[in-house]
This record gives sequence, structure tokens and C-alpha cells, in this order.
Amino acid sequence: MKSISQIFRTNRELLDEPEVQELVDYTRELEGLVMDKKIEDNYDKEDILLGIIRDIYSSCKDTLEQDELHERFPREVEPIGDYKESLVNLKRFISDMCRENRINL
Repeated sequence: MKSISQIFRTNRELLDEPEVQELVDYTRELEGLVMDKKIEDNYDKEDILLGIIRDIYSSCKDTLEQDELHERFPREVEPIGDYKESLVNLKRFISDMCRENRINL
């Protein structure tokens, strides 16, 4: 992206015109808004990723707790089952969340 001084390097006197000065001020304001939006988008993605990690951690913790309960009380608590299925579900969850939130892995 060219800077304002690069654009007007051959015609510096145009920068003194009130209309050009107004356009320059407006351009700087828009550049600031674009930067704010980029920063905001990054923080949103960080929050989304943090939520995904919390969900995964919580799910893993719950699964391990249920497995421990099954080991202690095999007749009262159902077994977890196949861990492969859990990994497939985990992968699907991550893929869906990334697609919904436009996060590229």
C-alpha cells in the first residue's frame, strides 16, 4: 500500500488544497478503522480457540473420570467404549468449529 507522501511526491502543492487535505484525513481515519478491525478479529479468534481448548479439556476430563468410575464400580457405571470413536468425534468437533469460525489449520 502506498503512503500519502508517495502518491503526492511529484505534486506536493496539491497537499495544500483543502479538498485533498480532507481526503487525506478521511483516508487516515479509514486506515485506523481497518487496523482496529484486524486487531478485533484476531482477539475474536483467540477467544474462539480458547473456548475450543476448554471444551476439549473438559470432555477429556469427563471421559477419564467416567473410565475411573467404571474401573471402581464396573456393574454400576457403563464403560467408555472405544477410544477411537472419541478421537473421531474430537477431530470432527475441531473441524466443525474451525469451519464455522473461519480458522484455517
